Amino acid sequence: PFYNKPMILLLWEKAFIEVAYSFQIKSIDSGNWVQRFQEILLLITRKNGKTELIAALQLTEMILGGTGKDIICSGTNDGTADLAYQAIDTMRLLIDPKSIDTWRNQKGIKCFFNNNHIYKLSDSTRQKEGRNIDMAGIDEVWSLEDDGIYKPIQQSTSTKEDFKIFMFGSEGFIDDGFLDKKRKEKSRKHMRDTLNGVSRITLFACGEFYCYAVIFGLRRVIFASRVYGRIEYH
Repeated sequence: PFYNKPMILLLWEKAFIEVAYSFQIKSIDSGNWVQRFQEILLLITRKNGKTELIAALQLTEMILGGTGKDIICSGTNDGTADLAYQAIDTMRLLIDPKSIDTWRNQKGIKCFFNNNHIYKLSDSTRQKEGRNIDMAGIDEVWSLEDDGIYKPIQQSTSTKEDFKIFMFGSEGFIDDGFLDKKRKEKSRKHMRDTLNGVSRITLFACGEFYCYAVIFGLRRVIFASRVYGRIEYH
C-alpha cells in the first residue's frame, strides 16, 4: 500500500536519525570534524520499518554522500542481506526509472556522478576481508551466532576517518550470540566511556508507546513519545 508514495518518517525514526547524525567530534589524528557515533545498534519489534529506514539512509548516502564510497548491505546469509538491497533498488528505480544516473548489475548498484557503490555481503560471501567500507547495515543482527560478518566489516572501516555501521533487528532466539555479547560489551564500554566522556556506540530501542536512545558518554536520554508526539531531552 505504500509503494510509490513519499516516505513520511515516524517520530521514532526522526529521533533515531537525529541521534545517529547530529553529534560530531574532532578527530585526534586529522583535526577534522567526524561523526561521533559510528556504530549504532537499533533494536525494535518486527514490522516497524527498520529495514526500509536503513535502506533509505544507505540510498541517500549513495546519492548525496561523498565520492567513491562503498556501502554494504549485510546479514547472516544472502537472503537477509538482500532485504535491504532490494529495498534500495526499489527506491532507486522510483527516483531514477530509466537508470540514467544510477545502474544495477550483478556486482551491485552504482551512482555514476560520484562513483559510489552498494554491494551485498554475508557470511556466505567469499573473501570478505580486504574491502574499504564507508557505511554498512547488518540486518537481523539477532541471528548472528558470532562476529563472523561484523569483524570483516569493522576491520574494513579501520582506514576510514568517518564511517557508519548500523546493526539492526528485533529480539531473536540465539542464546549467547553476537547480539548478547555486543550488549555486554556495550555495558562495560558505557561504564568506561562515562568516565572518559567519549563513545562510538549508540543504543536505540523502541517500545510500543515510546522510544529511547541512550547516548553513551553524553549522559543524555532522548524520549520520543508516540502518545504525546514530542521529543524530550534529559
